[in-house]
Amino acid sequence: MGWRVFKKDKGRRKYTIEGRDHLDIRRRIPAFQDKALSHELARNVAKIVEFKSQNAALPPMLARWVQDLTPSIKHRLADIGLLDQWSRPISDHLADYEQSLAAKGNTDKHVTISISRISRIVKGCKFRYWSDVNGSKVQQFIASLGVTKKKPATAATQNYYLRDFKSFARWCVRDGRISESPIEHVRPLAAAKVRNDRRRERRAFSADEIRTLLYTTSTGPDRYGMSGVERAMLYRLAVETGLRASELRSLRRESLDLDDEAACVVVQGAYTKNREPALIPLRPELATELTDYLATKLPTAPAFNVPDPDRRLRAFKADLRAAGIPYEIDGKVADFHALRHTTGTWLAASGVHPKLIQRIMRHSTITLTLDRYTHAFKSDEAEAITKLPELSTSTGAAMQATGTDPQGTVGDASERGALRDNSGGKRWTERPGSVDSTSPTTTPDAESGISDCVGSDDESSGELVGVGIDSETSAFSGHTDFESAASANSATPAGFVEIIAFGGGDQSCGWNLSGFIWRV
Repeated sequence: MGWRVFKKDKGRRKYTIEGRDHLDIRRRIPAFQDKALSHELARNVAKIVEFKSQNAALPPMLARWVQDLTPSIKHRLADIGLLDQWSRPISDHLADYEQSLAAKGNTDKHVTISISRISRIVKGCKFRYWSDVNGSKVQQFIASLGVTKKKPATAATQNYYLRDFKSFARWCVRDGRISESPIEHVRPLAAAKVRNDRRRERRAFSADEIRTLLYTTSTGPDRYGMSGVERAMLYRLAVETGLRASELRSLRRESLDLDDEAACVVVQGAYTKNREPALIPLRPELATELTDYLATKLPTAPAFNVPDPDRRLRAFKADLRAAGIPYEIDGKVADFHALRHTTGTWLAASGVHPKLIQRIMRHSTITLTLDRYTHAFKSDEAEAITKLPELSTSTGAAMQATGTDPQGTVGDASERGALRDNSGGKRWTERPGSVDSTSPTTTPDAESGISDCVGSDDESSGELVGVGIDSETSAFSGHTDFESAASANSATPAGFVEIIAFGGGDQSCGWNLSGFIWRV
């Protein structure tokens, strides 16, 4: 039976629709000022009643139409029971979602944090039903978390809030509770903003710092139920495996396989971040010390008596102070998790391939491995810089770049062309150290071959000061074997010689040298 459209009196601006619901109860629902829209509402409400009477789900087109209704009309339809899932408060859906997360094997901590974030958004935006949810409201509320006076949320934390709420909405869609997510279009903050808004930057320890920490801790007092020896063993295992604090806390004696040559530690999937079991190899030296340390423990006994996070941090800070190691340097802190950062940094500094580091650290992406968990030490940076090509400026180098000499003109373009013609006029045909295929004479070793050709090995009588722009001869920079070749060039300017194509012009030598500038 259809629903009728009418106005209670001529003075009213809005129409009203009236009809019987799925329980055969007569209902009245305020409609719109527009008569055509009010008739459309009446027709679609009649369809909803029909589907509800048959306990059938709404077809997609009708469900999308419902989502576009004003909140007041959706609330009215939900209140009279015509919209089953929409009529349930979000708090009811959230309770079911919490049970679903726990049933999937997520840790209690993960479930608690996720539900807390979602609840904070629902309460802050004053959402009662899914029909109230609006993407812009969610975005504005999350943004407000970053500007609160008391402990403002970082950009990364704001993204976590959005991620958890979107996961909740997607679950409701998959479970048939809503037809589509009203916040699917909301995008997280850009990665660059997240990187630039980190409030806690961790640093990596140096090897000397770790050695000092382990020694002073092992001889130190008990702290929060852990002896100094136990804490030192915990720190060493953390830095040599990259295990997280929660993973270390989950270990039992039977989690450590120390009996064979391939010693390892196994973390159950219930305690790892990616919910997959982790097997981390151990250094033989550490395996030996762990064997002695765990000798009296039963297989199911905890390997370490790790305290809660607050006490663990206080104990770690106390051990750092005892070792004379600063907790913070240049705004970067050295908390317990910094031991894991140290693992990744040391592996990278040792030349381990990034993909292998990613597997050891168990990161989801290589970007996380390289961006967050490898820290360059200042000494490493200085050493890396020394590996760049040596570019010392000299009179000869200036001549090469400009064609002039500070003392006067060395040679114009025509003179340099004559030099090139004089030496055979050939450009490089082989890389430095390669055999010249045009020469009947070949020498298997570049340095000795050139030395034989130029006939000089006196480092005190000359200096190589530059390499010509035509050449690829930097492999021979610094050698003084070319002075004799300079004297053989009839077009040598005073004090300098440019060897353009020595091997190409003189068939007695099987090496192409292009563009050396020699001071005699």
